Amino acid sequence: MSYRPGRGTAALLGTAFAVCVSTLVLATFLLFPAGGCAGPDCGDAADPQVESVAEPRDTPGVMPETPPPAPPQAPPPSTPAAPGQDGTSLVYDTRVVQAGPADPGGIQVAPVGARILAGPFTVRETEASGEPKLVVMPMTRTAVGTLPALLVQDFRGSRLGWSLTATMSDFATTRGDKLGADGLDWQPRCAPRDGAGPYPSKAVPGSRTDKSRTALLCSTPSDREVTGGQFEVGGDFSLRLPASGVVPGSYTATLTLTLV
Repeated sequence: MSYRPGRGTAALLGTAFAVCVSTLVLATFLLFPAGGCAGPDCGDAADPQVESVAEPRDTPGVMPETPPPAPPQAPPPSTPAAPGQDGTSLVYDTRVVQAGPADPGGIQVAPVGARILAGPFTVRETEASGEPKLVVMPMTRTAVGTLPALLVQDFRGSRLGWSLTATMSDFATTRGDKLGADGLDWQPRCAPRDGAGPYPSKAVPGSRTDKSRTALLCSTPSDREVTGGQFEVGGDFSLRLPASGVVPGSYTATLTLTLV
């Protein structure tokens, strides 16, 4: 075989190029098996714009961490409940104090000498009386109530007038807790009894009284001739409660009615 210039050089270049290509193909298969990226951290081949994020996996034998429980919160400070809450109530009993008939000898009428005997002089509760209690209004911290419906009968046949006064004692529990009655406000009412007049006497209701345990409910003036009649007496009252320090419970008091 005769030597031809240039022919050996071309053969050597072709052989070197083939070796380089083979080396690149082999490296590709070694670095990227199965033709590319594999595993959960690779994106979808059909949509290379979307990336998948691998979910965290628990390590075998290791308990997952849990946040520590929140410390218990202290309860809010307790405040004494106002009357009217937690079963608190304000009730009262009624006691009547009244004088005996005045002018027991009656009135001497001249010239016949006839004698008018003295009749009853009393005060009593009527059947229309409600429950003797005060209803507590927590928003205004007052206890409001209505006096029992009263009937004063004056058949003494005298020249004297009369007055009816109400006095409330302090409210107290069986444990000794107290609510003073000096904060009472009174609004009395009185009028002649319907359908049984006219009467010789004219009833005068007591004036509004504030911050007092005692109030004048009704009265009639004396007269030079004769007095008497039947009169309905009542009224409203309210008690201002302390702003604090009131112990819940059942409070009772005594309402004393004095007729003289």
